[in-house]
Amino acid sequence: MDGELSFWKALFIILFIMVAMLIPVLMQRQRRKDQDRLIGEAKAKYSECLKGTDKAAALATGRDYYAMLRGGKLSVYDEQAIANDLSTMK
Repeated sequence: MDGELSFWKALFIILFIMVAMLIPVLMQRQRRKDQDRLIGEAKAKYSECLKGTDKAAALATGRDYYAMLRGGKLSVYDEQAIANDLSTMK
């Protein structure tokens, strides 16, 4: 009887550890999905602004979009890409 109880305790501990390890993985996956969704929305907003005539709005949304891609910091290349995009606007 005592051996059977030890088995169930060990099984419970193993299952608890597995669930405890799985939770952060699932949370990270959800954060990544949310981040990808936000980046997609920012890209769509930037593309929409580029179709218009308001260069100031396009510049601001372009900077926001590229900042999301780069963890909050723009590079010189990002600014150049934005400038190239703005030059195609009417």
